[in-house]
Amino acid sequence: MKLLLPNFTTPLVHFCACRGLVGIILGVCTTFSALAQSFSFQWDNAVPVTMQEKKLLNPWAGGLNNAQFSKMHLNDDGVEDLVVFERSSHSVNTFLAVPQATGLQWKHAPEYETRFPADMLHWMLLVDFDQDGRKDLFTSTNGGIRVFRNVATSNGFSWSLIADPILTQGFSGNINLYVPSTDLPAIADIDDDGDIDILTFDFTGTSVELHQNFSKEQKSTTPFIFKKTTNNWGRFSATSFCDQYLFNLPPIDVALQNLSNARIAHAGNTLWVGDLNGDGKKDVLHGHVACDNVVMLTNVGGNGMAALIGSAQASFPAVTPINFPVFPSPYLEDIDGDGQKDLIASPSSTDIATNPLLNLRQSNWLYKNEGTTTNPKFTYRQMDFLQDGMIDLGENATPALADIDGDGDLDLVAGYGGLRATDGYRAGIAFFRNTGNATQAAFEFINEDFLGLSAQLFKKENVSMVNAKPFFADLNGDGTTDLGFWANTFRGMDIRYLPNLAPRGQAMRLDTSRITKMPLPKNFTNGENLLYYDIDKDGKLDVLVSKNSGNVEFHQNVGSTASPIYELKSEAFGGIDVDFERRAQGMVVADLNADQKPELIMGDLLGRLRVYQNFTTLTTFKSDSNLIFNAFSNKSEFIRIGVGLFPAVGDINGDQLPELLIGSNTGGIRFLKNNSPKGTPTGNELEFIVYPNPTSNFLYAQVPEKGTLELFSISGQFIRSLVVPQATTELPMDTSKLPAGLYVLRFTTANDVKMSQKVIITR
Repeated sequence: MKLLLPNFTTPLVHFCACRGLVGIILGVCTTFSALAQSFSFQWDNAVPVTMQEKKLLNPWAGGLNNAQFSKMHLNDDGVEDLVVFERSSHSVNTFLAVPQATGLQWKHAPEYETRFPADMLHWMLLVDFDQDGRKDLFTSTNGGIRVFRNVATSNGFSWSLIADPILTQGFSGNINLYVPSTDLPAIADIDDDGDIDILTFDFTGTSVELHQNFSKEQKSTTPFIFKKTTNNWGRFSATSFCDQYLFNLPPIDVALQNLSNARIAHAGNTLWVGDLNGDGKKDVLHGHVACDNVVMLTNVGGNGMAALIGSAQASFPAVTPINFPVFPSPYLEDIDGDGQKDLIASPSSTDIATNPLLNLRQSNWLYKNEGTTTNPKFTYRQMDFLQDGMIDLGENATPALADIDGDGDLDLVAGYGGLRATDGYRAGIAFFRNTGNATQAAFEFINEDFLGLSAQLFKKENVSMVNAKPFFADLNGDGTTDLGFWANTFRGMDIRYLPNLAPRGQAMRLDTSRITKMPLPKNFTNGENLLYYDIDKDGKLDVLVSKNSGNVEFHQNVGSTASPIYELKSEAFGGIDVDFERRAQGMVVADLNADQKPELIMGDLLGRLRVYQNFTTLTTFKSDSNLIFNAFSNKSEFIRIGVGLFPAVGDINGDQLPELLIGSNTGGIRFLKNNSPKGTPTGNELEFIVYPNPTSNFLYAQVPEKGTLELFSISGQFIRSLVVPQATTELPMDTSKLPAGLYVLRFTTANDVKMSQKVIITR
């Protein structure tokens, strides 16, 4: 008979058992039949997190890398709120403005994120084009701009698509108003006629086009009547140098060509336009993908077609200037609530692999405006605006939960992509200790290199890890939960584990001197993900591999627990075959609805979360993706969560329903409280769980009620017994002095109901 065993991930997965000594020896077992269940999870910021003695305001906001900042009214309190578009994940983060004595506090309110279009790419700006007091939404579309009007509704607002793309009258007829996906245009009233115009760099990336809006002049009800009136607004041109520009160029209406030192091809530009010196003329802030600075370009002419850029200040602001290794982009919004627009800068490039000095934990530089909006004086305040209030490990956060300190509650570790420094890019695993309890968690950040793993591997073995991903499982079959991790190195993928030398229920003793390499599944490559789980229920951990091509492979362990040998059995496990949109899924297993059957939870690279029920018994899986509760529709729906999702599970509040912690590429973690309706197991079998099996040390049992545990040899000889005064989640029995062989562990309830399991003891 094949025993049904948990894989020691957290929390433990529940299985059925067989009745009687005869039943276990003959291999007769009744299993629960499939029972369809629905799942529901809700955003939750209630679990506190402390870092360096500071309680984080928005610990589970998910991290930020390439943020774009706009403001609008999310609720009806009369104070504009903050909307952040994250370019790297094409997702929206919403923060409510909470007035304080010292200014504004920004409270993460993820429920509003569902109100924004789910398919936005590259950039998003909020601008009130129709002057109705409600900010409208401008975002990228294929080769241009699309626009959504902000429409008042009974429960707030909604978006109505009015242009996709915006058209403009060019020099040869109507065409789409072209804005490359790399760029960020300036959307403002450039000519002071009461409607919005658009400035954007031309296809060469050297000069700026003005697309004037003639809606007001023509007294049209159509909001957008654009015409490209010049290819060289401001009569300047950017050169191949980050601090040099050409000025006083002729006001021509044809494409500029062959300018000395001009960039030969478009690469990426961001623009902001407004008065920066109080003279009423619209100046420019310019960022370029190849530069580390933001340049202030001063307008010495007039507005509209009369603009003339006359000088460039390459270091802006003058004191503590913006300085990112790649593509800084400026945004001006009132952050502290004093009525004056402050300055925020963030890198606009998502191609950061070649920029080892870019610190994505501190990528939102904030400057307070101590002047006025039209004559600002920007004073540096911090490098981690909003990031200082959340868990933000930079990029590619991969959480895992286990009781590390043996106090009965779940602690948190989280792998991350790496820290960027002059000596390279090196991943690590951060440790957050649970200082609360099993029903009321509270996490405290301890360090960013748990057990010194990153430093040890780099120094002793000259192995620099990237994208470390931790997990917990009994990897050597001794009955204790070990710590494993996989990571990419310059030598290829690397999987290792630290054996836990402590008995279950005690603080883990993870000896770094005993780091052990594990065999790699065949063709396991960078970016792919693993799940160790006993798929075939033979008492040994198999491996699922989520491939970069979107399929999931099943590698069966045909060796032993201590010396695994993985053999590829399926390239499309459960029918999860090649699908580019489902690639590199993070995976975890848990009983999400307390029906005593495990679910497979997967989060993919594009930000979609799925749950597969009965995945160990079905040939072809069926997924449920309507998982997250939408407070506005009052039902659970499919809601996209960033990109590069990596789920972890654990019962944080003691209600036997495990919560979901979702890591993503932005370096943060989202917290989803489990509100799923509890399922009811079918059949009449009581639950009796025995693990690990085989074992060489302690044997553990979970029993459904009080009774007696008895251990027999396979021939029926009684060896020992243990009285169980009440139902327990884990009952240990020391087998370290027994001879190797096959045994039977029997549990007898107070009503004389007997359940048995075969046990293998090894030496």
